Amino acid sequence: MCTETDRSKLAEAMNAAAAASGMTLVATQDQKPVSRTYGGGERPPIDVYMDLSGSDARVLVGPLERSVVEAWGAETLAAYLTRLSRGLGVRLGRSFRGGGGGHGIVQPQELGGALEFVDWFQYFSAGIVARWGASYVAAGPFWKTERFEDGSMVVLLGRDPFEGLGSRKAAAEYLGIELRPLLGKDFHGNPIELEWK
Repeated sequence: MCTETDRSKLAEAMNAAAAASGMTLVATQDQKPVSRTYGGGERPPIDVYMDLSGSDARVLVGPLERSVVEAWGAETLAAYLTRLSRGLGVRLGRSFRGGGGGHGIVQPQELGGALEFVDWFQYFSAGIVARWGASYVAAGPFWKTERFEDGSMVVLLGRDPFEGLGSRKAAAEYLGIELRPLLGKDFHGNPIELEWK
């Protein structure tokens, strides 16, 4: 459970990451879920939600819809997510987009066990990187990797979440991740399983 001091430190780290990316705080909510909204001029806001109920605080940014990525730029968003992850001491961070059945949302069991998903942006703490080794991760079928002095790494599957995104399936297979079924609907509205790309 997070104390008020922990909340304050989390908020400071979130504000610092946003400010370094040209974002300003425009709204807060202190009830469950705790949230902060950042904006910048005419660009669409970015929502950050915090689950402070467990032993590990979970932070959710997004969803990263196309309009948000186009307005802010993929490079700015990747830098923001990196600063946020590093500033908060995140063990596992990942982007997600709406409408995906919650596939990208980090699950508590992933912190100590097998990862369940891979998306455009991944932040792996040194402990997560150690599962494979930094050289192995750096050699993967990813668009870009970046390693930090503390052993943590950022992995990007493509230049942005929508265009030029590398193969999620190949990245998942490389990291030993068994992707959960992707469900959709046929033209009659019946549920069907779709193929990950």
